Amino acid sequence: MTRRSTACAFALTVFAVAAVNTGAAGAERALAPPRLETLLSQPPVPEVSLAVWFQDDTISQYQPADVEDESGDEEEEGGISDNSFLVEEAYNQEPGVVQHIFNFVHGWDNRGGRFRTFDGLFTQEWPLGSVRHQFSYAIPWHRISDAPTGGQGSVAEGIGDIQLNYRYQLYEEDECCMPAMAPRVSVILHTGDEDEGLGTGEVGYQFNLPVSRELENWFFHFNAGYTSFPDVEAGVDPVLAPGFTGRTLNGYNVGASAIWKARQYFHVMLESVALWNDELTAAGERDHTFEWLISPGVRWAPYTEGSRQVVLGIATPIGISDDSMPLSLFLYLSIEHPFNARGEG
Repeated sequence: MTRRSTACAFALTVFAVAAVNTGAAGAERALAPPRLETLLSQPPVPEVSLAVWFQDDTISQYQPADVEDESGDEEEEGGISDNSFLVEEAYNQEPGVVQHIFNFVHGWDNRGGRFRTFDGLFTQEWPLGSVRHQFSYAIPWHRISDAPTGGQGSVAEGIGDIQLNYRYQLYEEDECCMPAMAPRVSVILHTGDEDEGLGTGEVGYQFNLPVSRELENWFFHFNAGYTSFPDVEAGVDPVLAPGFTGRTLNGYNVGASAIWKARQYFHVMLESVALWNDELTAAGERDHTFEWLISPGVRWAPYTEGSRQVVLGIATPIGISDDSMPLSLFLYLSIEHPFNARGEG
């Protein structure tokens, strides 16, 4: 198959959003504890790739985006061409092919009580006329169960903050040393209930720069991004902070992944992401968290035919820093298929 997009599950992206969320369902804190929230890549997932990518001869390499993509790409049979879980790839969806990504994450934290999360994310990626332009959206769903030691337990569940994304294929990697680059800009809608800790209550903005490079049977990806939520008030106690008018909460993310092609349809991956995020305390003060995760995983393509492909994946994100969820289970399903004649070609 041709090298394909970051069918980005926006794992990293939505995770970064979740980490900035305010208004926790839980005792004695204005924010939900750090969690793998929808570590669903990023990309995210996001929108990120265990994939094998093949050279796309229809697009000249290392060139600006004004070069038109052409239809009639020849598919090279075999291999996975998809994204990984937490680190976004720098490859847009090919013309005529849509991708549907489903991610599920279950997290456990027994520090100071019993904290559990179950998060789901549905992402859909659409090419806009050519491989240069891509639109996608990500819809998260969360269930948060918090039972702190000596405190009152709580459960919150519902839809989270929906994310709308545009990504531009700035460069395709060349045969020498130029990596692929595909900067993304996103608008994060306030669709989650901020009183339940499912959203911020404000519209947010995000920028992420994925960089990807293929070296024989190895594939490497790097991300760097910034997220901002202006005038956030959710989670602040008006008694402790009378007259509070909101603060801007910022987040920064970096990530990297290495993927090894063990077999044509079976890849082994190792991803790592780091997140620096602002939070609000009940008194309206700005607090800071640092989350560092390392996630080993595998992915397998049980079905591939032309531009149609099904990919399954599993990973175990492990929290390294104190603010991270100690352990989570990550499940992944991607389905790609053509939606017009260009995709069939």
